[in-house]
Amino acid sequence: GEEGEERRKRVFELVGVLRRQMIWRLTCLLSGDGRSNSNSQGQQEVMKKQQQIRAIIQSILLPSPSPIQAVIVPGNEKCISLTNRLRLHGFDVYPIRSPTVPKGMERIRIILHTHNTEREVFGLVNMLFESMKDDWSNYFVAKGGGRLPHSRL
Repeated sequence: GEEGEERRKRVFELVGVLRRQMIWRLTCLLSGDGRSNSNSQGQQEVMKKQQQIRAIIQSILLPSPSPIQAVIVPGNEKCISLTNRLRLHGFDVYPIRSPTVPKGMERIRIILHTHNTEREVFGLVNMLFESMKDDWSNYFVAKGGGRLPHSRL
């Protein structure tokens, strides 16, 4: 009914908030401060780096339009540890570990609900990002993204 449609709309709005915040924070991390450096790099180099950044983001924040989202947290121990930390702060997250997924592709499953608030989603993104930014930076470098510039985040 109408109430169910409102709930669906609300939860998908939260999915959008989560994905936009993760993409923005990862883009800023992987590109230094979110701005292209076209003065010191040719346009082709800038475009190549942007493509690499998009590919890395898609491999960290797995594509999903549903209220069930997944964020790569490589390593069973790190995945479990971060999941436990997030759960202690009231976030409904679950570790998906190797061998259920390939080694190095362990992830945290995030389930968004209509009772969640945007503030909670921002808090979740902040905790994920602060806990994982070094790992994600190393992942970017390992995938051929080159040395990262200093990030101001």
